Amino acid sequence: MAVQKRKEVTFPHPKLHSHPKEWNQTWFYCKDTSPTDENPLPGYRPHRLSNTHPFPQRLTTKERANYAPQLSKLRAFMANRLTGVDLARCLISWSILPLSRRSGLMCEYTGSLKDAQRHIDIQLTDAEVTEAVKKMLNKPEAVCGQTGLLPLCTFNNREL
Repeated sequence: MAVQKRKEVTFPHPKLHSHPKEWNQTWFYCKDTSPTDENPLPGYRPHRLSNTHPFPQRLTTKERANYAPQLSKLRAFMANRLTGVDLARCLISWSILPLSRRSGLMCEYTGSLKDAQRHIDIQLTDAEVTEAVKKMLNKPEAVCGQTGLLPLCTFNNREL
C-alpha cells in the first residue's frame, strides 16, 4: 500500500498504524446503501450459543423420535454420497451467501443471474467453482470436482 502526502489539505496526513487500538483514530468514509426502511445493521440476538457449549454425544430416544423424518432423509442423502462438498458447490455456483437476509426461501431460487437472492451477477464456470470449493474446504481437487447425487447424475461415471 502506498501513502502519499499532499500539500494544502485540511485533514491529517494518513499513516499506517502499527497496533489495532489506533485504528479507530483513522479517517474513513463509507456509503450506506441499505434500503431506507431496513436497519443497516444485523439484528441483535441475545441468546446465542457460546462456542464452548457442551453438546451431547448422542440423541436421546425422545429426541430421535422427534427427528426421525429428517434423520431418514439424511441417511438417504449419505447413502447416495451427498456431502458438505456438494452443499458448498451449490452455494458457490448459485452465488448465494448462506447466512444473509434474503427476500424469499432457498427453494424459490430461480437460477437466473438477476435473481434477488444472488449477491453477484456473474456466472461462474465449473472450473472456477471447483477452485473456490478447494480453497474453502481444503480438500483435494478430485473430491471438489464431483457433482450431483450418484443415481441421478451422469457426471460421476457410476454404472447403475
